Amino acid sequence: MLSRTRPDPHRRALLAILLSLVAMAPAVRADGPPPPPELAWEGEVPEDLAPVRDRALALCREKLPLLMRHLDSPGWVPPKRAAIRFDASLDIPACASSEGVRLGVKWFRAHPGDIGAAVHELVHVLQAYPAPERTEPGAAVRHTKPDWLVEGIADYLRWVVCCPEPGALPEHFAKRSYRESYRTAAVFLDWIVKRSGPQVLRDWNDALRRGVFHEGLIEASTGKALDPLWAEFQAARP
Repeated sequence: MLSRTRPDPHRRALLAILLSLVAMAPAVRADGPPPPPELAWEGEVPEDLAPVRDRALALCREKLPLLMRHLDSPGWVPPKRAAIRFDASLDIPACASSEGVRLGVKWFRAHPGDIGAAVHELVHVLQAYPAPERTEPGAAVRHTKPDWLVEGIADYLRWVVCCPEPGALPEHFAKRSYRESYRTAAVFLDWIVKRSGPQVLRDWNDALRRGVFHEGLIEASTGKALDPLWAEFQAARP
């Protein structure tokens, strides 16, 4: 009589992690880094906001090479041109699309010093992550693009890498969640980079761009699933 061996759950978990690492592994690119997009101002500028335009454009041009290095991934082709413009219809500080960055007139009249917002939105232009796709109507999505991570990367590059500012980032996290995104997630990502190395964010950026990111990659990269990793962070930064 043939006996059947029970599947080992630990072996299954290890196999899942190994498969995740294979999916996350970037292809080898023979050519060098891609050329950066041309940054140009577009559209009319209210007279009182001309200094904001000048400083925002200069800051984005200065930080673009740094952003390119952090967001590079195999096979990535950034846009050839990215326009920055004011938009009087915006009720939010700023936004981004495949065409470039829009800065809200209302916001920058009230907060003319917040030009780092343009860097945050420029990150989104360069990220160019595809939307999650379904194989058929009603089917589960094939990958995730968590808002907390997308916005966290943008604020990490703004507040930690490009435009650090004393007092700008939260310091206590006992009652916070990484799902708050933005600055909270930026500090979390900074801690992860210091804990597990900068390659972690490069790999996640690459997986997001290739449409293969899922939360299992976080455990594969750091040795802990997302929520236990956040708990470890909270213990380190109560």
